[in-house]
Amino acid sequence: KMSEENLPGFLCHYYNTYFAHTAGGRMIGKAVSNKILDGKKLDFYHDYPKGAVSKLTTPVKDSIEEIANTWSEGERSQCVDQTPNAFKYAGMVMRQITATK
Repeated sequence: KMSEENLPGFLCHYYNTYFAHTAGGRMIGKAVSNKILDGKKLDFYHDYPKGAVSKLTTPVKDSIEEIANTWSEGERSQCVDQTPNAFKYAGMVMRQITATK
């Protein structure tokens, strides 16, 4: 619904989620490697080409910036105004994922 009624706000959520998960996944992999694998990398990471992440993220970032460059000041404000919610809801999702019963 937000993507239809408030595209700038929706893109704020999308941008924050996409890049948080990309960066977070790399940080988690490195932390696991350092803490329990004595710095060894998992097989999943062995064949991961250097620069592969930026090869995927750069076009996404460029596309979002291209869209944002057409926005009015009001639309930019709609995007910025959603930033606290993007972090709030991402935090709620993470708490649900990591919750124990």
